[in-house]
Amino acid sequence: MTKRVFFYWFTKTIMAPKYFFITMIMVFSLNASALFSDFVNLTDTILVKGDYFYPPFEFINENGEPDGFNVHLFKLLAEEIGINYKLELEPWSKVRDELETGQIDVILGLMVSDERAKHIKFGIPHSVMTHGVFSRKENSFQTLEELRGKEILVQNKDRMHDYLLESDITDKIIPVENMVQALQMLAEGKHHAALIGNFQGHHVINKYKLNNLNVSSSSIAPQPYAMAVSKDNDELLWLLNMGLYHLKTNGSYDKLYDEWFGIYENYHLFKKYKLAIVAVTALIILLAIFIVVLRIQVRKESNKYKSTNQKLQVLVEQLEIKNAEHVLIEKELIKAKEMAEESDNLKSSFLANMSHEIRTPMNSIMGFASLLPDEESKDLLTNYAQIIVRNSEQLVNIIDDIVLYSRLQTKLVSFRPTSFNASDLLADIEQSFNLPEFKQRSVTLVVSFPEKSAYLTTDYEKLRQILTNLISNSFKYTPQGTITVTYTLLDKRVRFQVSDTGMGISKKELDKVFDRFFRGANVSNSSIQGTGLGLSIVKELVELIQGRIWVESKPEQKEHDWVTSFFFEIPIDTKRD
Repeated sequence: MTKRVFFYWFTKTIMAPKYFFITMIMVFSLNASALFSDFVNLTDTILVKGDYFYPPFEFINENGEPDGFNVHLFKLLAEEIGINYKLELEPWSKVRDELETGQIDVILGLMVSDERAKHIKFGIPHSVMTHGVFSRKENSFQTLEELRGKEILVQNKDRMHDYLLESDITDKIIPVENMVQALQMLAEGKHHAALIGNFQGHHVINKYKLNNLNVSSSSIAPQPYAMAVSKDNDELLWLLNMGLYHLKTNGSYDKLYDEWFGIYENYHLFKKYKLAIVAVTALIILLAIFIVVLRIQVRKESNKYKSTNQKLQVLVEQLEIKNAEHVLIEKELIKAKEMAEESDNLKSSFLANMSHEIRTPMNSIMGFASLLPDEESKDLLTNYAQIIVRNSEQLVNIIDDIVLYSRLQTKLVSFRPTSFNASDLLADIEQSFNLPEFKQRSVTLVVSFPEKSAYLTTDYEKLRQILTNLISNSFKYTPQGTITVTYTLLDKRVRFQVSDTGMGISKKELDKVFDRFFRGANVSNSSIQGTGLGLSIVKELVELIQGRIWVESKPEQKEHDWVTSFFFEIPIDTKRD
């Protein structure tokens, strides 16, 4: 240990009472002979190098000067421990070779690994680095496993270069000089993906406007990031570690970190979730307008029903003095009154149900959105964002159902027939349900294609929406089991069938399933959400394309399960009205 090292250690630890206990541990962990051996002269000026393009940690700024968090951290360290140095930033592969061969004394930042430790010595990690899989949007990769055997771009001699060499993911490794070159080549359609740091990748995409690229989080664990010295430079490493420790205890490190990453992280957090925030705000405004309009409409309808009820009561009083024939008329009027009241109650029930259906996802959106600014964990931020998106999609689906039902009631939905193969339609629908959210459930979707395909002339989108709604309805009410979809070619007609082994429908409720706002007893008592409009929309769409629909539901004798089947028939050639 040099005089300078010993003096710094003595003044910063032994002379500081609050560090006394830590000092004792460090003293007894060191080799005694090393502490008291002959002093070795430390080079007057040490050579320090780093990567010329690794923002925001180290890079050449617009004035051609070394800049970045690592550069300023080392300057603080040099001032703290009192050493002279020469600092240069050059291409990474050159810098790393010079460190491993002992041509330079210190490297500003290097990710820690066992393989690298064979050639150099690492200091105390001062940061943690994460990496992502960058790919083109039209051919996006989500996991490392999807990259197996693919051509992957990496920065030459970067940690991800080492990682690919150590693993068996692929032997098609494309090393390039820097990350700009890697992402520009990828954006131009060359190779399959790039494996680089998240910070640097986002910086390059934004700076060079590589809008056809996106990134997904890889399964690679975060990598410790530290300064490093040449193999035989123990004294310098010890001095740097002590200096870094002192910067962290006196608050200098935290202040520097906030200067470089505090504003950066808040800006990118807002930018990352800007779309979600705008979408939530727009949905809140839209829902507020919708609720106000709906209340006005309900108030108008209630006034109409009150007026009707008053008139009916007057008629009843007049008819009571008449003969038995008029008694029958009175009963009919009472029935009409009850139907009016039932309709009024139904609208009130619908409004209450809509309020509940809208409030549930809105509470989730507002709750998790309020957590975003204060949350520091990237995993939790990602989870919060996914919850906000899912609940936003749920709100959009609710509004879509209401708007579509209103358009159907007012005859504003147009009919656009085209010719197509029914089997191609089923294949398209099967593919749309081939998503993780459906695969993870204990439900199997079976699409059965008849030997003889049916060629139809009708509205493709309306027919697709009918089948999609029926299948989604089956998924909702089938906790586990099978959903089967098929069709049968009849004389000038085609019959579609969607069956499931779910909760079933009681016999007394079969005639009501297509009524608007109707929800069965077993559904109302469960946690299954819904507006009660889905099947009524299906019925309206079937009738729009000149078809008819019905449902059958009965218990299965062997398995003690229910089998519920929805059937609908439409003409093979639907004529425009």
